[in-house]
Amino acid sequence: MVVAVALVKIAFFPSQNDGTTADISPGYAADVKTVPVTKGSISNTVSVKGHIVQDATVEVQADLAGVVDSVAVEKDSQVSAGDPLLYIKHSESQPPVTKTDESGNVTQTPTEDKVTWSTIYAPVSGTVTPKVIKQQETGVGVVVATITPSTYSATGTVSAAQQYRLTNAPTAATLTLEGGPGALPVQQPQGRHQGLHLHDHRRGRLDDDHLR
Repeated sequence: MVVAVALVKIAFFPSQNDGTTADISPGYAADVKTVPVTKGSISNTVSVKGHIVQDATVEVQADLAGVVDSVAVEKDSQVSAGDPLLYIKHSESQPPVTKTDESGNVTQTPTEDKVTWSTIYAPVSGTVTPKVIKQQETGVGVVVATITPSTYSATGTVSAAQQYRLTNAPTAATLTLEGGPGALPVQQPQGRHQGLHLHDHRRGRLDDDHLR
């Protein structure tokens, strides 16, 4: 028992009078460099393959119940946003004016109808197709014309991994067409669910191109 205790002391409690020390030095010296902290912008670019489609036809609705007084455009004509398309007239009958003279005779004078006008304007530019004719009755919300825009949109699917990289909605984008002139700036990039929708306001026929 005495021998065992002595061995434990030697193994775990070395003598404090022993002046021998272990020479321990690292086998690898790290080269630490420091740089000043600065502010900057991080650019995150995602490339998406897609195709070009023409923007959807826009329906123009009446905002007044009445009769179409006149149509200002013809079918398949080109209009710009803000151009008048047609005029709607709404008439309300008014009660006659009743008068009694000194003799007690009562007379009634008809009055003119109260007329309200509404001008329907083109909300976008494109090719217009009127859906009503002159003197046709219409109501609020009735489609009185359609316009096919002269604009195209680039659409493509963004993968789940790319969505994680797009922490915010995209603010800028470029469009690269196969065999086309180089990267073109795109207006109004929008994220739609798992798709990327980019407006390209240019005329022409573009099919199955690359979106970048």
